[in-house]
Amino acid sequence: KNIGLKSRIGFRVGLNQSFAVISNNNGGTLSTDYNNGFHMGMVICARVNNFFSIQPELIFTQGGFSISRTSFGVIKDYKFRIDRLQIPLLVKFDFGNDWIRGFVNSGPYFTNLGESVKETGAGGYSYYGK
Repeated sequence: KNIGLKSRIGFRVGLNQSFAVISNNNGGTLSTDYNNGFHMGMVICARVNNFFSIQPELIFTQGGFSISRTSFGVIKDYKFRIDRLQIPLLVKFDFGNDWIRGFVNSGPYFTNLGESVKETGAGGYSYYGK
């Protein structure tokens, strides 16, 4: 049964944890510590019928990683923060009955790097820009 195009607007807010695995020129890798961040944004869900919806989103997300390095006996802590604007263009498939409902989202998303900042253990900042 076709119920026509009905739209709902929602909001997303949450916490992120991210890290990085960095490769060096000798083929080795270095794992970093987790860094906490957050995400927030808006969701529009346009229902086409009982089982199919189109769901574009606009999400600001903050991630990054932390690393400690020892150089000449001195430990230096670095914290990298990466801010991004993400635009997922999803389709949503609903399934189930009156007792149990579920859904699956699928589709591409586009990301624009907003800003990258490096903070050293001494409180210094380096701005990398886009």
